[in-house]
Amino acid sequence: MDSQSYTPVLNGTLGNGSQWLHKTPDSSGFQQEPWNDPKRFEFRVNREEFQKALADLRNTNVSVCDYCGTFSADPADYILEQVNMNAKVYDATAASWGKLGMAYSQMMVALYETPVYDRVYIRGALAVDSSHLTATPTTQVFFKNPGDADYSEGKSLRANMTLGGGWHEIVLDMSANPAWKGTLSGLRVDPFDSIPLSAAEGFGIDYIYVGDANRNYIRTWDFNGATGPSNPFFGWQLAGISNHWTDGNYWGGSTNTGQPRFSINKSFPTGK
Repeated sequence: MDSQSYTPVLNGTLGNGSQWLHKTPDSSGFQQEPWNDPKRFEFRVNREEFQKALADLRNTNVSVCDYCGTFSADPADYILEQVNMNAKVYDATAASWGKLGMAYSQMMVALYETPVYDRVYIRGALAVDSSHLTATPTTQVFFKNPGDADYSEGKSLRANMTLGGGWHEIVLDMSANPAWKGTLSGLRVDPFDSIPLSAAEGFGIDYIYVGDANRNYIRTWDFNGATGPSNPFFGWQLAGISNHWTDGNYWGGSTNTGQPRFSINKSFPTGK
């Protein structure tokens, strides 16, 4: 608690394990040794970390802060008003007492925008005899929110598959579906949607990523290192798929039902 303004203060440290902020991978960490040259530190606070800080603040014991429980839990209700950096005495021995382990040559504060994770990246292959197709096969991606009992057409998006063999990536811009927002609780992929297939025809999957338009991923599934596609396969439940296979890098199968599919219950924020 700030003694002058009676404003609650949450402290973040240079060490690892902070609950309310994180260090960027390319910035230095405090090594508890004299600093003989400049070091760069970069900290960020994302929406989830800020929400955790607000939740901890709101649950503060009333003997410490009798009004903290009245603070809003919505990060959008707050603005950045002050940033305070405390100097660190790195050693308390007689020879170096009072020396500072931190001196600022430049400090920048920037608003960190949470990425909008609205892209699904799928790299796969389709082994289909195109002579019997009456339409271009599509991959359909379904999603659901907490509370949804199952997947539905209203929460899905399609993209055309590439014929002719070989591995190809398709990118689905899920922002085209207005229901893609808030927290999602699961994904389902139909690698080819409602196309009659013979048992000899099939598909392969290399990876599935969920990320933003700049390929910053919040969820990744590479399906690497498997010796067999047991169910669930890396957490994915398989349905309508026969002749499962994997070579340790890719996986796939075939079907005669016309609608192979695989799904996973995994929560992540969309950033919207």
